[in-house]
Amino acid sequence: MIGKNSGYLFVKYFFVIIDNQFTRPTQVHHIIKVMKAVIFIFLICLCHNLFGQQRIHLHTDKPVYFPGDTIWYKAYFTHQERLDTVLKNMSFVVGTANGSILEDQLRPIYKGISYGQFIVPRDFKAYELYFNVFTKRNIHDHKVLDPMEFKIGVYQKNKIISSIAPQVKILIEGGGIVKNSENLVKLNWNVKQKISGSIKEKDGRPLQSFTTDSLGQSTLKIRAGTNTLLLYWEYNGDQFIDTLSASKSLVRLRLKDKQDSTYLFIDNQSLEKQLSLQLNIDNYKLLDTQLNFENRGTDSILITGILNGRFYGEFTVFQKGLKYAQLKVNQIVERNPTINFETVNLENYAFNEFTLALPSEAHWNSSISVYDGNLPSPIELLYQSNDHISFNSGRFKYSYVDFTWKDDQVSIKDSVFMLKGTMLLKGDKLEKFMAVMKKRKLKQKSNHEKMRLMSFGYRLLSEPNYLYQEIDFDTLGNLKFPQLTFYDTLETRFVQIDDRLKLIDYDVNLSFSSLLKLNKIHISSYLLGQDISQEYFGSYHPDYYQFEFGNSELKEVKIENNLDPRKQMLRKKFSTNWFLSNEAFLEIDLIHYDLDGWIYTLEELKEHLKHKYPKIRTLKADYLVNNLHNYQMTVEKLPHDITEIEYIRVYEKYPYNKDGGGAIMFYTTGIYARNEDIGVSKIRLKKVPGYSKFLDYYQPDYSSGVKPKYDDRLTIFWDPDLSLNKNENTRVYFYNNSLSKSYYIYLNMISESGSFISKWQLVTLNE
Repeated sequence: MIGKNSGYLFVKYFFVIIDNQFTRPTQVHHIIKVMKAVIFIFLICLCHNLFGQQRIHLHTDKPVYFPGDTIWYKAYFTHQERLDTVLKNMSFVVGTANGSILEDQLRPIYKGISYGQFIVPRDFKAYELYFNVFTKRNIHDHKVLDPMEFKIGVYQKNKIISSIAPQVKILIEGGGIVKNSENLVKLNWNVKQKISGSIKEKDGRPLQSFTTDSLGQSTLKIRAGTNTLLLYWEYNGDQFIDTLSASKSLVRLRLKDKQDSTYLFIDNQSLEKQLSLQLNIDNYKLLDTQLNFENRGTDSILITGILNGRFYGEFTVFQKGLKYAQLKVNQIVERNPTINFETVNLENYAFNEFTLALPSEAHWNSSISVYDGNLPSPIELLYQSNDHISFNSGRFKYSYVDFTWKDDQVSIKDSVFMLKGTMLLKGDKLEKFMAVMKKRKLKQKSNHEKMRLMSFGYRLLSEPNYLYQEIDFDTLGNLKFPQLTFYDTLETRFVQIDDRLKLIDYDVNLSFSSLLKLNKIHISSYLLGQDISQEYFGSYHPDYYQFEFGNSELKEVKIENNLDPRKQMLRKKFSTNWFLSNEAFLEIDLIHYDLDGWIYTLEELKEHLKHKYPKIRTLKADYLVNNLHNYQMTVEKLPHDITEIEYIRVYEKYPYNKDGGGAIMFYTTGIYARNEDIGVSKIRLKKVPGYSKFLDYYQPDYSSGVKPKYDDRLTIFWDPDLSLNKNENTRVYFYNNSLSKSYYIYLNMISESGSFISKWQLVTLNE
């Protein structure tokens, strides 16, 4: 509900994950020709992401969908290894392979967490849906850069067919190759099959051959004599070359475990023979030492004891105030949530129950889904900004941060959005209006009267009633709204109150969100060519339900013909509709009516009308307001101030007039008596989109024994806001559908310190 002063804000949330660091491979059909041509050099572009170091984990309830399905999602945002409490808003954009946008959702973020849903159109014909997720950390120079991008498959006749364009994503420890040192390289192809290839020097000398796993992934350790290497690989007879780029600073930090110890390695191929190494934890300097490199090379320091009992730190290598490398280290603490099954019953409509527990001192916010076991296993969706790539040593997670931009000197202003508006008058009318208003204020002040300028009303589209209050505006026409935050779409209503200020030809410009909008969804060539082809072997169909013995039934389609709440209210309030269906013999639009300057009150207006229109004197009229009959209202409801009256209808005969006379109906804009049906140009109606609509997941309850003909939910349970606390078990229960004899449990959780855990488990009849 909307409160008069506080507004309406619904804050619930969601999350997602994708790695957006990829190369652009050069396809080669004839290697000799290509080697004579230009080989595109892959460069990791770090300098443009001003607000980097951002991670987004996205949890969707299922890995694939059918047309008409609802995609439930939750997003977790971390920055500098902590939940991102600076961000208050995110954009969740859904589109297709050609870049067209199906829906652009604006969702609130609360303490680094947001969630929502998207309904796949029932007539959706493509195999893939694409998503962009971005915040103000992705915006630089008024452009959206490097939004999180990912795609999800949509079954068409139980199949997903991808247009495959093979490319490789290359992640290099430290951001680039350092010669004469060990280099850790992760290769990830966008095709789901084994890829064979080799790493070679620029002169063609082979260093290492490899074959990936069945998902097209491989991790290599390479020692090179040069800083730039070439990656040769083959797919379906076509040959490709990619470049493994060199480290920009030629200085790199890395971690390596040896037995029970962890060492920090400093690789130096720069011209500097002496470097300073510092370890800082928050604002405390824990280590400050000098490193000597007479002939360049590698040095190492045992850090196990230094970081003992401390869970994070930041190593920096610099010389003469110039940074060469930076490494953020977080200790890995193994935590494994346990799933304890209380009741497992895979029969149709059966009750299932399990509890979750996690031995931890921290509070964990979680999302959990249970979905049909005929679908594929969960997929991890992760985004890491280009200047913040992480690796693991075993004991520590370490992240490389681009120090080209000083992130701590940049502040992001991302408040909870509020309604903003400007009153627009054509030409120089605003200046003239302000001059008249100033004179009128002085006159009213001497008479101990209050200036009344603009009446502002607002309501959600789902609510029948407006809430009203008077508002002011400054000399630039900026409207002074209440501190109103709203969810979904807000309908506003503006009415000029003081007619003598001659505010006639005006408009209102409203805004809610300051987050940039995309005209076209961002899709990398790597993602476009990613293979997510698969086939569904279950019995689900979007239109038919398949019963156990082979017979099928067309699903029920519920069509609700809901009347708009405001129309319902008007129909109930003005059920007789007498005043709207009977013609008045006189209608007066007071907005465009040139009233004498002495008319201020209702009594003065009545006196004026009797002199102006002699027929009114003989009517013995009842004075009414806003379509209310005389038996529905009291004299107190009539306005006293002429500034509240906009329109007048005069009826010669009125059946409820006890004296057999007529009626004069006043349509007002008073604070407690308004009517939008008068159609006067002075009223301005505007709709302002706020946060995208949030839906609660519907979970059926079959405990009473009453069951439908079928239940073909593919998502059996979804809760985006589940809490796990120390020494507490969290209970989860649900009822099975009528399709599945197995189901997946998929759990994601995050602590306030930014630690993230993901776990899934398949529950079958064999367990």
